[in-house]
Amino acid sequence: MQKWVAIKQVKRIEYVLKHGNYNTRKLAAQALGEISYTSSTPILFKTIDDKVHNVSIAALNSLEKIGCPDELGVTIIKKT
Repeated sequence: MQKWVAIKQVKRIEYVLKHGNYNTRKLAAQALGEISYTSSTPILFKTIDDKVHNVSIAALNSLEKIGCPDELGVTIIKKT
């Protein structure tokens, strides 16, 4: 995963976030936060509802790192 982060393979990381097991989904959510690619915010918002709590928290933390320009997004990040 760190190799993908280093070369900013966002699409691969997003794929893993959607289709990986819970460990790789958590790592993928964290990786998207490290890259801070704002186009990944929609998939991270969807991931907040992941059935595995640690994955949800990783997505939320990444959203906090990336930031969200829209007021609704800011409210969701602060409330969860």
